[in-house]
Amino acid sequence: MNTRFVMPLVLVAGFAAGAGHALADPAARPDRNCYEDIGCPWKVVAPLATLRKLSCQALAHVRNHTYYENFYCFHSAAAVSAYGNTDCKYHETGRVPLNTSERQTLAHIRQVEDEKGCH
Repeated sequence: MNTRFVMPLVLVAGFAAGAGHALADPAARPDRNCYEDIGCPWKVVAPLATLRKLSCQALAHVRNHTYYENFYCFHSAAAVSAYGNTDCKYHETGRVPLNTSERQTLAHIRQVEDEKGCH
């Protein structure tokens, strides 16, 4: 992944998807992100209150990286440049196989982006 901007989120570590967690999807990429501010979106649901403190750019990064980790095929030039489409499998976000934590976190992100007018 070639990220071209600095995120206010602090990346704690990339964890192996199968590293002993029941929610981990073995079909997801092995390098999954966790963030100091919100935890691991693939493992825990990010709270609305915490997400409301993030910028629109940070919210978009967490959203897009969650889709990237699950092999979404990006369509915009900016997203393709930032995340690439190597090994992508899903052209529609609704078809991306997300676990419960990821689905709920993405729903929270969409809600906060709407509240902030991020789009």
